[in-house]
Amino acid sequence: MPSCLVHTGDESVTLSAATVKRLLDRGDGDAALLYLALLRRQGTVPPRSLAGELRWDRGRIEAAETALRELGLVAPAETPPAPAEERPVYQRADVAERLEHSKAFQALTRQVEVKLGKKLTTPDVGILLGLTDYLGLPEGVVYLLVCHCVERVQRRFGEGRRPGMKQIEKEGYAWARMGIDTQAAADAYLRTYAQRQGVLPQYMKALQLGDRPPRLRRRSTSSPGRRWALARRPWPWPMTKRC
Repeated sequence: MPSCLVHTGDESVTLSAATVKRLLDRGDGDAALLYLALLRRQGTVPPRSLAGELRWDRGRIEAAETALRELGLVAPAETPPAPAEERPVYQRADVAERLEHSKAFQALTRQVEVKLGKKLTTPDVGILLGLTDYLGLPEGVVYLLVCHCVERVQRRFGEGRRPGMKQIEKEGYAWARMGIDTQAAADAYLRTYAQRQGVLPQYMKALQLGDRPPRLRRRSTSSPGRRWALARRPWPWPMTKRC
């Protein structure tokens, strides 16, 4: 029977029969796609850095990477990757597509440009895309993150100073690790941070979170024990005010 494949003449990627059998037996299409993407790069890039190329979020690529490690097709991870190694790389086309089709992302980009006092470059917008797409942070949370970074830099170095996008990205990964991925969680974290710094009224006013101290209320959960949540006002998005 003649081959049904269309040969494109591009550089080929070779898989052994044993590797193909492992992937087929696993039945995980994402793991197979990630393995092909790694082969195309000859294994010279961290698996998670391919999230932008594959257009996957963090959870999806982590699951695929875990499957490949369990299959023995990717070396075991000794330590969690640093943000610079983990973050996906977005191409100009990916950034342009998101700006064209997402009004929320357009609004976030404009607000960040105003807050930082500069026009964002394509790599800068790619960092914002990584925070929203890869880490899964809502646009409103990312804007609070930017405001927090700006306020922190200005208090340390003086009015007019602004953080770089790399600083904002690093703080974003820290927020993701701490589970600060909702506006309620961001509100609570910023209030606690300001209380520790002893600047709650001024800091909350700058972020437009109000100057009231946090009020605790009890809520029931499915897990045993008691948990506490900070009462908060909803934060509209897109934003009508600038912090």
